[in-house]
Amino acid sequence: MAASNVTLCGICDSQHVSNVANYWCHECDEGLCSTCKNYHSVSKASRQHGIIPMDDYKKLPAEICKIEQKCKKHDRKFQMFCPRHDQLCCLICIYENHKECTGMYPIDEAIKSSGTSTLFDSLEKSLKDIKKTIERVVKNREDNLVEIKQQHLKGLNNIKDSRQK
Repeated sequence: MAASNVTLCGICDSQHVSNVANYWCHECDEGLCSTCKNYHSVSKASRQHGIIPMDDYKKLPAEICKIEQKCKKHDRKFQMFCPRHDQLCCLICIYENHKECTGMYPIDEAIKSSGTSTLFDSLEKSLKDIKKTIERVVKNREDNLVEIKQQHLKGLNNIKDSRQK
């Protein structure tokens, strides 16, 4: 049953050869065996691709792995980001839907600046504030439940005392 957890080399698999992938290319979105990784790393078309060991790829959160890298409508790789629509765009999308949009920039630039942008810092601070607020609300609700239970017991005791009198 461990075979279902094994990723095959995409290049070998397309040639009907079953080799286990030891690396992952996020640009090609497929696994690579050691031999194909070497060819992949020297090919002019793919030498700039980011290749990581398969063990590191499997440690990534599922949400990261599910991020689409191609436009579903045109089956082309996303290349630009439109801040006006807050949307990733392939070249055909730009031509069809974003002719009037200004300020578009390459995804590579967006990725480089995302970790240092003030928007990212602001978002991080907002999330921390929200977390503190939620923790405060939960604590408040727990305190309320304890107080309600105490009032309930006090009410029962008052009824019991009234009956005895």
